[in-house]
Amino acid sequence: SSSLYFSGEDQVFIFTPTTSGYVTVNLTSSGTSTGLMMYNTCPLTCAGSSGCVGSSTGSSGTKALSVCVTAGTTYYLVLDTQIPKY
Repeated sequence: SSSLYFSGEDQVFIFTPTTSGYVTVNLTSSGTSTGLMMYNTCPLTCAGSSGCVGSSTGSSGTKALSVCVTAGTTYYLVLDTQIPKY
């Protein structure tokens, strides 16, 4: 994942699945330069790609991210923008 997305506004969702398998996250947005990044460690401590298990970034707002998760592991889904909000 790109560290450029850490400069914008963040939303972090934390979850621990009870079963293993694929999880798909769909984002529908009229915004631009959005990013979805999923980590299996806290995104603040891994500062970038370490711990990143999947990402979907780009200039459009709409994204889809599919990641294979393991039961009992805590995951952090970061929804972010590349453009800082002032």
